[in-house]
Amino acid sequence: MRHTTCLRVGLVGSLTWYFLFAAVPSSEAVEEAWRFLDGLRAAERGYYDVALEYLDRIENSPQCPDDLKEQIDYQRGITLVPASRLAPSLREKRLDQARDAFQKFVSEHPTHPLAADASTQLANVLVERGRIKAESASRPSKSAEEKKQLMAEARTQYEQARTVFEAAEKRVQDAYKATQKALEDADKAREDGTRRVIE
Repeated sequence: MRHTTCLRVGLVGSLTWYFLFAAVPSSEAVEEAWRFLDGLRAAERGYYDVALEYLDRIENSPQCPDDLKEQIDYQRGITLVPASRLAPSLREKRLDQARDAFQKFVSEHPTHPLAADASTQLANVLVERGRIKAESASRPSKSAEEKKQLMAEARTQYEQARTVFEAAEKRVQDAYKATQKALEDADKAREDGTRRVIE
């Protein structure tokens, strides 16, 4: 286990250095950073722990692409969710970390194009946390008081998820309305321009 951890840390360190500090033109470095992150998270590989280490290392690097730096918490959240499925003993901890990452992203970047998706991801994490509590309550080994407490916690998670889903829906509707208005304004301006040309 220790050997595997050392190997992973060495791999991340080496590859981070290569992608961030090697003499690669900046546009290529940006593309490589994203490609590397996506490659680590690919379903057939599932190197989510390594991807999380990479995000931690790259976050404060001056070579980190601006778009990645801006959405680092979102990227961390979407990495933590599948990582939670691979390690049952860390499932709740990883989901809590994903929840915190999505909440931070949405609060710091409420108008970002990924904000609605981050809210939806956050709500899904809350639903999953509620499901875990409900499943735990259904175990025969739980006392009546423990079951009651776990079901109350599950309900709280579901209620929070509903609130987050509603906020995400409103965000999407507002964006849709803004887009519709922009399109209508552009059509009107085009019609006015055409009318002036004809006159």
